Amino acid sequence: NDIIIVDKGLTPRSQSIVIVSLDEELVIKRLLKDRVSGNYYLKSENSKYPNIKLNPDSDVKIWGVATYVIHNLS
Repeated sequence: NDIIIVDKGLTPRSQSIVIVSLDEELVIKRLLKDRVSGNYYLKSENSKYPNIKLNPDSDVKIWGVATYVIHNLS
């Protein structure tokens, strides 16, 4: 039940938390760039889920960069 503020005008960088359309499903992931290979990955904050390697054939569209999260305290 959190509210996420997304800025569509920001350019995503490595370590940004992004809203992504991945195979027509919206997900929130951390964008990572491997310094050695230059490959990009989407990483879940939940360690139960594997990293998703992005490649030219991936159906991926980054909608924006998460800038704030509002939590309900009650």
